[in-house]
Amino acid sequence: MTLTQEETERYARHLSLPELGEQGQYKLKRAHVALTGLGGLGSPAALYLAAAGVGRLTLIDPDEVCLSNLQRQILHATDAAGTAPYASTRSTGALRRKMPFPCWKGATWFWTLQTITRHASPWRMPPAPCAFRWCTAP
Repeated sequence: MTLTQEETERYARHLSLPELGEQGQYKLKRAHVALTGLGGLGSPAALYLAAAGVGRLTLIDPDEVCLSNLQRQILHATDAAGTAPYASTRSTGALRRKMPFPCWKGATWFWTLQTITRHASPWRMPPAPCAFRWCTAP
């Protein structure tokens, strides 16, 4: 897998950084991030991960979009109130418009030992090292 001409142009500033360069951008393209929560922190995190060139995003949030939270949940629109955050993200097209490259999918389950065991293998999530951040208030 290499960078396309469009990706080379899009990430030109990343490529010029000695700390990142072409090798680092290629690693981002091959990366898979499972992001839990598409609320006030998860919404901008998803946008920035997509914009950085992360190749695969798994968006996990069992909650519903709430009108009282829209001022900080920048992926969601007013008419999405009451829907699942992943469905809202897909319908607004915010990620796809920002970055057409990443492959992303969503889930609406809570992280528990049972759900991790059931879902981690098909998504090829690495056993270690693995960065995990909770992006919603408990």
